[in-house]
Formats: sequence, C-alpha cells, structure tokens
Amino acid sequence: MAYQAARIVNHHHGFEVIRATSQQYQLEIDLSEVAKVWTNGCIIRSTLMESCVHILKQNQSLLEVDTLFATVDSFKQSWKEMLKLSMYNDQAVPVFVSGLHYWISMT
Repeated sequence: MAYQAARIVNHHHGFEVIRATSQQYQLEIDLSEVAKVWTNGCIIRSTLMESCVHILKQNQSLLEVDTLFATVDSFKQSWKEMLKLSMYNDQAVPVFVSGLHYWISMT
C-alpha cells in the first residue's frame, strides 16, 4: 500500500515538474503525450503510466482524479508505518520519504 501511494504521488510530482518547466520556457509540452511515449519502452513503463495517458488528456494533474487522491490518502498510514520500519532497520528510502513530505505539504 505504501508503494502504491508513493508511486502515485511521485508520478504526480514528476509531471508537475515537467508542467512547470513547460510553462516557464513556453514549451507547450503535452503531458498526455509524454506519458504515451513513456509507455512505449521506457524504464517507467507501467499500467499507471498507461492510465496517465488518459488522465492527463482530461485533467491538469493526476491528483485531480478523486480515486487516485483517495487511494493515496487511504494508504497514508501504511506509508508512515513503512517509513518507521525502514528507519528502525536503518534502511534508506529517500523516494518514499520525499514523496510523503510532498503529499503532506500539498494536503
């Protein structure tokens, strides 16, 4: 559950970085097309990325989709528990930590 939550938030964050860069440099990058290209053999090829193609055609961000937002929110506690265990066992999980901090700052 923690992985699913982190995955959604980190995909959202990545697309937001691309969106901000596109706006700053007036590049008019189509995020749906970016997701489509990435589903065709990129290292981040996944069913989530395939969903992003459709989601980003209709929405500005992944977290505008109620089901994705609710999924992350419902898994937040398990995400925190996973981080507690990783710290207790001296396991570095920076992507999970930064993803949760990003989520907390947004909500």
